Amino acid sequence: MKFIFFLMLVCILSACGTPVLRENNVELAAVPYDDNRSERDVWQVEGKIAVKYDSKGLTFRFVWRQKGNQTMLSFSAPLGVVFRFFITDDYCEYINEKGEVFRATSSEELMLNEIGWFVPIKRAMFWIKGIPFPDAKIEAVSLYQDNNYKQFTQLPWTVTVEEYFTDRRLPKAIVFLSDGVRIKVAIKKWNFRYD
Repeated sequence: MKFIFFLMLVCILSACGTPVLRENNVELAAVPYDDNRSERDVWQVEGKIAVKYDSKGLTFRFVWRQKGNQTMLSFSAPLGVVFRFFITDDYCEYINEKGEVFRATSSEELMLNEIGWFVPIKRAMFWIKGIPFPDAKIEAVSLYQDNNYKQFTQLPWTVTVEEYFTDRRLPKAIVFLSDGVRIKVAIKKWNFRYD
């Protein structure tokens, strides 16, 4: 009888834990669906990014850490080349593969000057979660049957969520497109509990 009680207690307690989702043998931190993705301001996302601009094509692995208004983007290119951006509301810093540091007041200006392309970070903080930036007009919208965004335009950018993770909460593949720049993001892992 004690054994059955113990077994039931273990089952109940284990049901209270945070579930771990797996997709393509990759663990994903389960995020309770609350439709408050826009309010989540501490997160990390990892994956690959492919950028096409001015007839050039580049591919990187990336880690994007967001903590409030503090953004850290780390890119790893083939052959071990690593460069990073640190961005806040009033400060932007780029560290290249040689360790040289460059600063600017605008993340877009800094990205254009140092790597030749940019994505509007303040907007992309929302777009990467599959939702429009709340302080900009939405021009065109198409939705999936479950009411998740499929595509929306916030000029001059069009954002297309090509695929969501199987739980339909967060994007797995997303494209940012604007005036000669196409950025495709393949997300491997989301984490809302990093330090």
